[in-house]
This record gives sequence, structure tokens and C-alpha cells, in this order.
Amino acid sequence: MHLYWIPAFARMTGFSIGLWTKLAPVFTRTLEPTPNPSKEGNVKALASPTTWSERLQRKAALILALGMVVLAFGNAFAGSIVYSALQGGAWDLWTIDPDTRERAPLTKTPDRDERSPAWSRDGSMVAYSASDGAIWVVGADGNNAKKVATGDGHCDHPTWHPDNITLTYAVSKIEAGEVSELWQVRLDSSESPKKLFSANRAEYYPAWSPKKELLAFAHFEKDADQVITNELVLWDKRNTSFHQLTRTRSDSIGPAWSPDGASVAFTSNLCGNYDVWVMGVHRGALVRVTDSPAYDGQPAWEPGGGRLVFVSSRSGSRQLWITDADGTHPRQLTSEPASSENPDWSSGGE
Repeated sequence: MHLYWIPAFARMTGFSIGLWTKLAPVFTRTLEPTPNPSKEGNVKALASPTTWSERLQRKAALILALGMVVLAFGNAFAGSIVYSALQGGAWDLWTIDPDTRERAPLTKTPDRDERSPAWSRDGSMVAYSASDGAIWVVGADGNNAKKVATGDGHCDHPTWHPDNITLTYAVSKIEAGEVSELWQVRLDSSESPKKLFSANRAEYYPAWSPKKELLAFAHFEKDADQVITNELVLWDKRNTSFHQLTRTRSDSIGPAWSPDGASVAFTSNLCGNYDVWVMGVHRGALVRVTDSPAYDGQPAWEPGGGRLVFVSSRSGSRQLWITDADGTHPRQLTSEPASSENPDWSSGGE
């Protein structure tokens, strides 16, 4: 059991005890013995151990109890959100419970910035990039931080392969003319990091599908009219083929896979302002999730797929917000003194 589940189990246990305290009398009520007229001469009508209304009450209470327990378990395993926050002049990593808003620091290094956190598939570790140009991992409890990859440039945007062992990340060389390549490193091997593939483009913001050997990433290019765009591309590791996902002629970046692997959420200024969009991988249906004059972007999916966490400046500074996947019921999650960015939602080991 991972440590970040403990608060959820505590809430669930407390809830279950409280629920049983209220419902126990319904299930354990001791009924008066029915008189036996043959022995006592009592001519009162014979009563069944429970009346029809009592049996109905018990069934209703049982259904309610089961429903509430399912709800409790669902909330308990919803997973926590990791994000980077600017405090005291440095970027550190924090976790937050999406329901209670309880926060906890994951890193605290005033001499180094930590950005772009990504939960491992089993929820036991967080990978992130640091201002020293390297990729690091840290335990979910904030212990055992270690550097796992460096490169000939700045390493950023780590993403976990479905095997939960391999990390893919971007290595950027700004001085070389915005060159960015995708590399990978295995955490169970002493081998040096390897370039994922060679392509004549600048690739960054990699994101592995949770279901298949598909990697989504953004690539920077100039079209025939010399218009600079960022489009999303899919790479199929099985046959090493590429497929362009978006053709928006805009700045479309930061893909985030839905838990079922059928859709990708991303940030785009397709309509002039940065908003959160969702696109089907197979049918290509494009849906605008947010529509605000402020900045909205950097989405990540809830493990169940029903909600998205994203970054928005609609409150005056960049903070975390949560919305239903269709864009309804947005609510602010963080209220940091400065900014909150780069959220990722843990699947809780699902």
C-alpha cells in the first residue's frame, strides 16, 4: 500500500464507522417475541418476526449503505494531484487531494526548481524535470529523490511508459535553433539514455497512451507559408509509423491521454485564446472544453475519465481548476500565493 492512500483510507474508514452507527439499529433491531397463544392463552393476532414495512425499511437501508460504500471507495481511490507551485522564489512540487483540498509538499529545494511532474503508473513515484537540466524521480512520500537522466541540453516533460520502468522525455537545445529530441531511459538498467527515434522536426511534450504502444507528442514546424505551428503527432512503437493527430495550424501542445486511451486532451489557441480541447484519436472529433478569455491549458485526466484538472488564470493568477470532461461545473482547486502549474492526476495504481 502506498503512503499517499493513507488519508483516503482514513476518510473511508471514518465514513464507514459513522454509516454503520446510523444504520446498525435498522439491521440489528431486536423484536419482541411473538406470544404463543397455545401456551399463554393469548388471543392477540400472530405477528411475523418483521412486518412488511420493516422488511422494506431494511432493504432500503441496505441499498443506501451499499451505494454509499461504493461512493466512499470511489472517492478514496480517486488519486491525488501533483503539481508545481512557485513559492518563495522557487518552484517546488506539491500534492493535493481533489476533494478535501488537503495539500502536502513533495519537494523542498530552494536552490533548484522542479517542474513538469508525472505520476508513475502504479502511483509509487513521481518523475519531474529540474532546473539543473536533468530528469529526477522521487517517492510518493517525498523521499529517495534521485537523478535518473541528463542530456546534451535541457531535459523536460517526462512521461512514463506503460511498463512503469521506462521514462521518455524531451531534450531541448535552444542555442542550436530550437532543436528538441525525444529520449528514453530505463530505471532498472545502468545503460545510458537512448534517442527514441530520429525525425526531422522538433519534438517535445511526449505522452504515452495508457493502453497501447502509442506516443503522442507536439512538434514544431513551418508550413508552406512559413507560418510557425505546433501540431500533435502519434508515433506507433509497434510499426514505428507516424500519424498527425491535429491539423489546426495553431499552437497545439501538451497532450494528455484519457484513461481509456480513446481521446487526447491538449492546450491550443485554435480560436485565438489558449483553451483546453479534447480530440478523439480514431474519429478525430474535436471538442472545446473551456471557453474563457483567460489562459486555460495543461490538462490532465481524472483516473475515471469524468473530470479534468487544468491550469487557468481566470482568478488573476495561474491556479489549478477542475471541470467535468464536457466543460461543465468548473471550480478552482488551488489558491497559491503565486502560480500553480503542470498538474498530473494519479491513477492510484489502477
